Amino acid sequence: MANETVGRIGFFVIFGFNIKRGYKPYSLRDNMKRLFLIILSLVWGLVLFPGAVWGDISEDRFTEASVETSLSDVANVIVLVILGLVLLGFVLPIVEYFRFARRRAIYRIVLLRHGESVWNKENRFTGWTDVGLSDLGAQEAKEAGQILKEEGYLFDLVFTSVLARAIETTSIALREMGLAGVDTKYSWQLNERHYGGLQGMNKAEMVQKYGEKQVHIWRRSYDVRPPEMTADEFLKQNSQEIFKNIKPENLPTAESLKDTYIRAVGYWQEEIMPQIKLGRKILVSAHGNSLRAIVKYLDNIGDDKISDLNIPTGVPLVYELDGDLRVVRHYYLGDVRAVEAKIDKVKNQSKVK
Repeated sequence: MANETVGRIGFFVIFGFNIKRGYKPYSLRDNMKRLFLIILSLVWGLVLFPGAVWGDISEDRFTEASVETSLSDVANVIVLVILGLVLLGFVLPIVEYFRFARRRAIYRIVLLRHGESVWNKENRFTGWTDVGLSDLGAQEAKEAGQILKEEGYLFDLVFTSVLARAIETTSIALREMGLAGVDTKYSWQLNERHYGGLQGMNKAEMVQKYGEKQVHIWRRSYDVRPPEMTADEFLKQNSQEIFKNIKPENLPTAESLKDTYIRAVGYWQEEIMPQIKLGRKILVSAHGNSLRAIVKYLDNIGDDKISDLNIPTGVPLVYELDGDLRVVRHYYLGDVRAVEAKIDKVKNQSKVK
């Protein structure tokens, strides 16, 4: 009787310990360790104390017309149920591990929206207008570099747009990290969404003129373009040095987020993804809408849901990807409340004060 009691205690302790800890889907080592403990408990029960597991169950006892239920019989049934749960909960998932091994985070990439620009500060639609950072924007870029350094991030390849506010943010952040001189690729495909005739206009004033609903559609809808810029504005834009290498057919007069998605995600797939697969440590320093387009692609956000996505200025957004470049998880670096406050600030830009 004493042996059976000791055996059952050992059995339940080992099984209970493993069941409470639960199965970790991407940790083969932990699951193999737990499987070893399961086997150990079977040895404990079957070899050292066989009666502890099976008790005194015989065919005669089960074929008798009158069966007297005992605590020993109940304990034996519980043990058998536990054995079944162990098989389903731990042995089979280890097999599943090999099917889903590629879902482990293998790559890590950082997305960074530029710091506040002069026109962000003035609450103007900026688009392709080439304005620089405000004092706050420069500080945000500096803080982004500091937190990336504190968290141990390193980059050997950077992708950014051809617009000054993104380039300045990149330069300041890398300098803070001690990484000045990192290989940097400049691409118009990562430019901000082109706001057409709205560029330079105050967002709150546009709300007063056209209504909050219409301005929200222009700012946050997926496939609606704002009013186009005039012919004179278009010619003036295209005469700038930073746009001279862009093919004429690629120069917009206004863009929807869908237009931005096509060029930004196309660049992601053709230029950035191959470098991720090569194991490069990559920073993408760009703009609110070009990054919204990339996030839409990565997180498979629906066209009707993308309007809810707001990306704050100057806050590193980390994406961990598996072997197929599918998202395992993503998160912002920094204080959660501070990040949420910045997101709300972006969200409320078109509110009339």
